[in-house]
Amino acid sequence: MKLTADTFANLVSGIPPSSLPKTFRNAIALSREFGIRYLWIDSLCILQDSSVDWQQQGAVMGQIYKSCALCLAATSATSCNGGLFFERDPYLLQPVHVLGRWPFYDTSQPLEWYTCFVQAPYSNNIMLAPLNSRGWVLQERLLAPRVLHCTKKELIWECNEIIASETFPGGIQAGLDLNPAERLVPLLRSTTEEKRQDYAYNTWMRIVKEYSRCIFTKENDILIALSGIAQEWQTALGDVYLAGLWKKTLHVGLLWYTVYGHDKDITPLVPRRSTLWRAPTWSWASINGQVQWSRDLDPQLRPNAERVSIPLFELLQGQITTSEFNITGQVYSAFIKIRGFLVQASVDFNHEWFPGKTMNFNSEYGVDTRRIRFQVGGLVYRGVLHLDDLETLGYLEQRPNFQVTCLPLLLLRSSQPSLEPNLRTDELTIEGLVLDLPSSYELNKYERIGHFKVSPVDESPFHGTEVPDRSPWEDCSQDLDFGPRVELTLI
Repeated sequence: MKLTADTFANLVSGIPPSSLPKTFRNAIALSREFGIRYLWIDSLCILQDSSVDWQQQGAVMGQIYKSCALCLAATSATSCNGGLFFERDPYLLQPVHVLGRWPFYDTSQPLEWYTCFVQAPYSNNIMLAPLNSRGWVLQERLLAPRVLHCTKKELIWECNEIIASETFPGGIQAGLDLNPAERLVPLLRSTTEEKRQDYAYNTWMRIVKEYSRCIFTKENDILIALSGIAQEWQTALGDVYLAGLWKKTLHVGLLWYTVYGHDKDITPLVPRRSTLWRAPTWSWASINGQVQWSRDLDPQLRPNAERVSIPLFELLQGQITTSEFNITGQVYSAFIKIRGFLVQASVDFNHEWFPGKTMNFNSEYGVDTRRIRFQVGGLVYRGVLHLDDLETLGYLEQRPNFQVTCLPLLLLRSSQPSLEPNLRTDELTIEGLVLDLPSSYELNKYERIGHFKVSPVDESPFHGTEVPDRSPWEDCSQDLDFGPRVELTLI
């Protein structure tokens, strides 16, 4: 049962609840228990055979969920017939009491009773649940002021004040198992302060990382299903939205890369370019598969690090063509024109540079990665190349001399506390894009095919080590000589 031009008259006149699937019937019953008269169900409230109605309603979907009294989440259901309620044993939710000491190896500590729980309530019941593998759900969950998650094991309540469950009625403890994206309303309330703005931009990257692992029935929905969150960000930050990225932080936003076959963040979805054009190659939205950013770019992951960054390019123009109904939604064409440097780099496509370390390298960085290096200003830079999809790997391996074109975007100095008191260790990295000419060759027009991250190394005949006892930061920031700047267009 769904709303179409043919079923419109029947739905208006009234239908028996028995004609609806189990999840819809459960939602009606629960809404009545709460004394709430109106229930929004997308497939019954949006004409499913009207592209015009879909464009209009899709543009305000974020406002619909943001303005609801309560969002009911069929979190453990795999279809509309799964329902909200499940047979379960409440006894399994009870804590286990264990007698022991902590730390367990410190025998001087007295024995005490500890309360243990056999599940991670948020990640196991919500983040890893069937519902949250779907792309549309992230926006609905984060924008709704309060959500009741109906899971197989327990009910979980989520709002802007607390996340609580039957196991933790007083709230799930902060830092124990919370959603990494956090709730949007408290986050965006304080974005007038510069630090809060930085926090909001970094949270956007966390949301995209979580969102990009989701599945879409229609590939073109990827930016539409996030447009409600993008509208909230745009209002709070006053920034320009560029096909999933933000103008003020474009020097960081462009530095996404795909995640696949990687010990630290395994994802089952093999990254590939969308078969339908839905975003420019420089946007993460052009990829089917999970993306992420370097840990060095997220202050929340390394809170004790001091960072200084210098963009290595200048944005000259950005042009995005979108739907008239939704400027943060579906993109029809896009390009950015920038002034920057192009560097030719060598790539170890066949793992010949360090043959004995191939397995460890692939395990740490992923099977779609290769070693890369280039020389600038007397220093050799060596690092990692992430290709956006595996098909590109075979294509590049056929090239003579294994050369690729690199576009450096960001010079980053990260300073961390040392093990020795009052000392800090400096790390210098350059990140950027790997480019290729489009099939329809046009002068100074490029497509993105990958991401690179390199650090300066001291090349000797026997080994390569990081430059010792030297501060290349000042030299690099002032004397980096990539050659003449060029103007190019990324599509």
